[in-house]
Amino acid sequence: MTVPKRPLGLLAIAGIAASLVIPAASASATPRTFQQIYPLATRVCANVAAGKASKRVQANATAVLADCKALEEGFTKAQTTMTTARATIAAGVAADHALVTASCPAPATPQTQRVCAKTTNTEKTAIKALHSELMVVMHTYFTTINANRHTFWTAIKALPGEAHVKTDTPLPVPPA
Repeated sequence: MTVPKRPLGLLAIAGIAASLVIPAASASATPRTFQQIYPLATRVCANVAAGKASKRVQANATAVLADCKALEEGFTKAQTTMTTARATIAAGVAADHALVTASCPAPATPQTQRVCAKTTNTEKTAIKALHSELMVVMHTYFTTINANRHTFWTAIKALPGEAHVKTDTPLPVPPA
């Protein structure tokens, strides 16, 4: 007994889609706002802006606010870059899926089965490449977020009497 080719093509498409949904879902489950990613830095910046920070920190308010601005600008740039790249990658995946769907019409003939199989293999390779690109984008995003965090807290801890201050926890960086 042979297995019909059409269900195998659909199964391959479903498998490819599932392989992209899982990383995308885990990536979107990460904290997305500045306040979620940098909760302690947000508090320090808000307190300094409101004039409610400790005397030592408030004495350096101009420098601290400049560090806060740099942290927020770095976050915004990283967030924009990641969001744009994810949208571009998602569009590429959708286009690849559309090509597979278009090349696998029902009912299947021997000719369309061959075209479907060839297109599915080609697009599967393209989708894997896009998935790899997404992993690099996410790696770069989290590395940038953590580098900005480190720079901010290094500057804050350099202030007189602030070496003991608790810092935001670095986010885990996914592999590239």
